[in-house]
Amino acid sequence: MLADPSAETSADWESADVCVVNSCTVTAEADKDALRLVRRISRRNPRARLVVTGCLADRDRQALAEAAPGALLVGNRDKEGIAALLGLAGGPDAGHVSGLAGR
Repeated sequence: MLADPSAETSADWESADVCVVNSCTVTAEADKDALRLVRRISRRNPRARLVVTGCLADRDRQALAEAAPGALLVGNRDKEGIAALLGLAGGPDAGHVSGLAGR
């Protein structure tokens, strides 16, 4: 959950306003699965702000840009700043991710 009081977790990504995909992939098959998920989110919830972070965001930005042209790509070393990039950080601890829901 985000520390920002206006932010809430969503039960599913199809109705979420923001979707963050942490693509911790180490195999070609895992890359394919992550790209498939990113495409699906982009297609089924086009109004959501989609953020892709993790290994794949570092390793294959071109494939991610093709899968979801509007996605914000954030490398591993910058993932702590995702809340601020989305405008959800309002103080020293605001925007800190303390847990994840779903995948």
